Amino acid sequence: MSEDPKRRRDRRYDLSWSVEISTDQWEEVLPLTTDNVSRGGLFVVSEHFLEPNSTITVSLHLPDGGALEMEGNVMHSVRVEDAKRLKVAPGFGVRFAEKHAMDLSLLEAMAASHGAGQNASRENVIFAARVQGEGVVVETSAYQLLSRSKINLSSSYPVVSSPESSAPGESSTDGHDSLFEITVELESEPSEVTEQASSHAPSVEAATPQLLGRGERFDADHAIFGIDFGTSYTSIALVDAERLRVLADEEGQTLLPSAVSYPPEGRPLVGWLAREKQLKYPSTTFVSPKRLLGRSFDDPHVDSLIQGSPLRFQAGPQQKIIAELYGEPVSMPQVCAQVIGRAMEIGERASGIPVRRAVLSAPIGFGRERDDLRRAAEIAGLEVVSLLNEPSAAAVAYGLGRSEELIAVYDFGGGTFDFTLVKMGNDRFESKGRAGDAWLGGDDFDIALASYAASRFEEQRNIDLRKREVEWQRLLFLAERAKRQLSVSEVTDLHAKGMLLSVHGPVDLKLPIDRPLLEELCGDLVERSIEIMSESLEGLGLAPAEVDRVVMVGGVARMPLVRRRVEAFFGRTIPLAVDPEQAVVAGNAIFGRILALNEARSSRR
Repeated sequence: MSEDPKRRRDRRYDLSWSVEISTDQWEEVLPLTTDNVSRGGLFVVSEHFLEPNSTITVSLHLPDGGALEMEGNVMHSVRVEDAKRLKVAPGFGVRFAEKHAMDLSLLEAMAASHGAGQNASRENVIFAARVQGEGVVVETSAYQLLSRSKINLSSSYPVVSSPESSAPGESSTDGHDSLFEITVELESEPSEVTEQASSHAPSVEAATPQLLGRGERFDADHAIFGIDFGTSYTSIALVDAERLRVLADEEGQTLLPSAVSYPPEGRPLVGWLAREKQLKYPSTTFVSPKRLLGRSFDDPHVDSLIQGSPLRFQAGPQQKIIAELYGEPVSMPQVCAQVIGRAMEIGERASGIPVRRAVLSAPIGFGRERDDLRRAAEIAGLEVVSLLNEPSAAAVAYGLGRSEELIAVYDFGGGTFDFTLVKMGNDRFESKGRAGDAWLGGDDFDIALASYAASRFEEQRNIDLRKREVEWQRLLFLAERAKRQLSVSEVTDLHAKGMLLSVHGPVDLKLPIDRPLLEELCGDLVERSIEIMSESLEGLGLAPAEVDRVVMVGGVARMPLVRRRVEAFFGRTIPLAVDPEQAVVAGNAIFGRILALNEARSSRR
């Protein structure tokens, strides 16, 4: 903040995150907050002065519950008296050591997802899309190199994954899902995307009301948003007059937990608020309700989810799952509608446009479930203009209009795994094959880690936490946090203070978890995804080497084990050119903008 923006080599995000600073100059570790964060460092607000070039250790608390501990040097300091005179915050700027390259990539991804960037050059934007005339200019990059294509939608194209395209219980056919005509005019030759040593790429730029208020004009009648209703998290995006933006809530969060809590009184709580109430109201709080959407009560896969849940379920009409809340039945579309409705609120607040229409997406394995997803959107007051397959949306996000390529989309989300082969050329987007597992997702990694922790706790205390509703839900939450942390750190602690109350007082659970242990616990889950890919390619008579490009989507793609196994399978390094957790919403928003442009063009004729 006190540094000349023109001299900054890294993009800055105005974020107030908690940090703990330890240095030889202070007798104790001080808890402080940041004023801004960048890939290379941060500014810490503090009235305690530190000399420039001082070596310090920073423990930075991330918004997903994880933490990063890094060494750095104080580059400059602002004393209290100088801060008052300059009307800025006192404190000191820290530059991190280059040995933390892996952690710095996570830091940048987190900052881009949760804050409004300033002083950003175009080369630092990892993904953008803007309207030019009657086309959309899509830009993708790997940190620095941009590839630009101008896209004009042709006069007609089939509806993507319409509900009428599938028989009950079946996914839509290849011919109906895969084709939409586009015309591509390259403004310049696509740049070669360089491989990055880091396992994380910067996120799609987060949007706030301030960023959206720079004089852009929106046509609310033709605005079509993109919404990714995910198993674990939901997000909303919009392509405005300049670029695509993933829209942030009041706290700057672009990821909304797909969770709904029904307290005894008042309105349902959604997202982060629901997560906070999960332990207080375990029998009336839904986490990952998408996994139960459209499912049959007698489905054997559903049984394990129901049996391990503190919620009460029963069979409803057509054997659909119904929950009982305070003696009243609630359907899964009603629960999911709360999450979609909250995403709509976030989108309207951030963009200033009422969210009435959107492009949504669904896993490949969804058949009849698509109807319930549309029903949930309808309950929320949203018109679903189109329903893409999630891997197809991700392929759109990774760049329309490149030379003809066979693209493999490896989509490992919170609740499902999908694998799709897409042929993308100058004027066609065609699905060549698809496979997936509707019961394989990131949630299963959390369960595996939580079950291990519960077993260790049972060995020590002779108490099975898996049979205690509140404690088990808390353990699952901690397991997800540990899983995410182990994507960037070799070791972390699964720590719960006061997990149980005994006659001798609170009993803590503290278990060190390292990356090899997590990989041992979850290795079989990863191998299931590899087997699905292998069988799919063999069925098409293709070898992994014949695939031109591999796209990895979903939060699980961040895990080093997953990337190693997929890279070994295809025999190449796979860069994450778009944040895996934002690729689907980005693709939905781009396709929504293309549809909106076509509508606007038709209305002028």
